[in-house]
Amino acid sequence: MAPQLYSKPPIVEAVIDFSFGEFFGSRDMERLRDRFKREYPSIHDQFAVQVKVENGSAQASSAERVGFRMSSKEGNDVLVIGSQNIVTSRLARYEGWNGLYQRAQKNLAICRKIIGNKRLSKVGLRYINRFDIDLVELKSGFIEDYVKVYTMPGNLIGFDLKGFNNVFEAIDPVTAFMIRVGSYSSQPVLIDHAAYILDIDVINMTPSLNFDLVEEQLEKMRELKNRIFEASITDKMRAAIR
Repeated sequence: MAPQLYSKPPIVEAVIDFSFGEFFGSRDMERLRDRFKREYPSIHDQFAVQVKVENGSAQASSAERVGFRMSSKEGNDVLVIGSQNIVTSRLARYEGWNGLYQRAQKNLAICRKIIGNKRLSKVGLRYINRFDIDLVELKSGFIEDYVKVYTMPGNLIGFDLKGFNNVFEAIDPVTAFMIRVGSYSSQPVLIDHAAYILDIDVINMTPSLNFDLVEEQLEKMRELKNRIFEASITDKMRAAIR
């Protein structure tokens, strides 16, 4: 099935995450940072902080650098180098699958040259969508007229819904991909609007995934993500973003 094309895609972040079966050395992470700093010149260290608590109070703490978060000059292309993974991300405005996929593949190829022969243990594809719904229109109906949130028990239908937060996990029976979907209300960014987040995460945890199959597997993950997206919105919302 061909994906629906929208002129106003609600995507606020799209992510491709490649994880490896072995940890990177600190020197390898630094070499990756140095290799990518031309494309992603804004660099922030990431730390894991451990705090020791005794008798109800913090006695000591330590911080270990576990990676880098890097971004382009414009700020909407992001690369995260972790201790065991490399993440390519695109923030709004989303410019399409081909650009994201090509950047992720390029970053993966560079990463493999630096870290050596480490096996690929997981591939993640995550899309975070935000829908902004006009409060005037919302007052004349229900949020379920726009998105399928399945939040209201039958004895609460008609109540004034103030917020919700749903998360479910499942295994796709055809591909065996793990699916994690979050739907929740959020602080609005537009005046006189309600904000709704649809967070779709598709994870391929095939042991020792063949690098030659990454493109094929990602395309299947994308198809599954698109099916979940389309099943989560109504025709009224499709008209609003088309």
